[in-house]
Amino acid sequence: AEAVAIRVDGDGRARLGLGRSRRVVRIEVRSPAPATVTLEAKSPRGGFEAVARGVVAGGDAWTALDATNPHEAKAEDWRVLVEAGSNIASVDVVFFEARVDSDWALELHALHNAAATRGASDAATPSLREGAAAIRARQGGFRFDRVASDAATLASFRRGNGVDAALAGAVSHDAWWRRALKTADAPDACANALRGAQQAVFDGRTVSDGFDAGWAGDAAGLERRLDAALLALMKARNKALAAAAELETVARDRAALAKEVAASGDCKRCAADWGAKGAVCANCRRVDVVTHAFGHFKVERTRHIEVNAPATRVLCALLTHAPFRRACSSEARRSGVELLAALGAAPTGESRLETAVDAGGKHELLQARRALTTMTDALLKENEALSALRRVEGL
Repeated sequence: AEAVAIRVDGDGRARLGLGRSRRVVRIEVRSPAPATVTLEAKSPRGGFEAVARGVVAGGDAWTALDATNPHEAKAEDWRVLVEAGSNIASVDVVFFEARVDSDWALELHALHNAAATRGASDAATPSLREGAAAIRARQGGFRFDRVASDAATLASFRRGNGVDAALAGAVSHDAWWRRALKTADAPDACANALRGAQQAVFDGRTVSDGFDAGWAGDAAGLERRLDAALLALMKARNKALAAAAELETVARDRAALAKEVAASGDCKRCAADWGAKGAVCANCRRVDVVTHAFGHFKVERTRHIEVNAPATRVLCALLTHAPFRRACSSEARRSGVELLAALGAAPTGESRLETAVDAGGKHELLQARRALTTMTDALLKENEALSALRRVEGL
């Protein structure tokens, strides 16, 4: 059995993850007020399917609800629907899985597992403990090898994508956009670019970064702001890529990896589904660094819509400013296009979708986030493997 407390949103829905796929045969529910509760499991075919439903009496009493569709009651993601006449702050739910001795098929499966575990041992006299340790070492090796491979791939990609050169050129004293700012009506074009974009929210906070706050509309003030924005972007990007690069070292260092596994098992963020309440682990802090860096490139209005950051919108306006385009050299135009590509933008001012061939800085951060997600998954599975090994050692 496993107990969880579920917060219910205003629409009466709550969603939770249980960390691993579970086959639930019964739930017990306790609600402070009378309610109709429906438990739904995420289906591999898409969407959610109801597996238990019933009326719960309000108060301290627990109400048992049996799974009506036991064959569909195996999933990692779950959704609880609460229908009540008044607002309910939280609902307590206990999940019950089938006991091994209650099903002949499960008992047979357990015997096969025991035989396979003994067979994994290299000892002359195979034991469950040695076999379980061998399985854990083999699986962990595969998972952390993949983490190291993802980090190495990112480092190789960074060396060849030209983003470093484009950003270094953008902060030089003779950068193309400095000359563009001196052309006729350039500050007005930049002001229009900033005014046209809607206020955007990324990571739950406003990220205009005060780019145009206090700007008097002069070219010198805008130049200082662009300089500061590009330098901040470079700093955030370097920190994010350095955080992702740590993964290769950690994944190959046994002592460092043991510390990361222990910290993630007690992390109140990535191990929240296990009820962990400890400090945020190092890998979750790396994720925060990458998320912060992404906000320098793009801002999001919804889950699927992203727009360019304020500094990028100004650079797009300068590159397409007619007086500058008539006077600039082909080299300056090429440098502008390369910088916008590095920032994930098109010269038209639209957010640019990179391909594997011409991907820029945003693509680097997406790869970094993918490597960190792989690391989180590997750390949590290693904690589960350690827990399983301790249970075997207790036999």
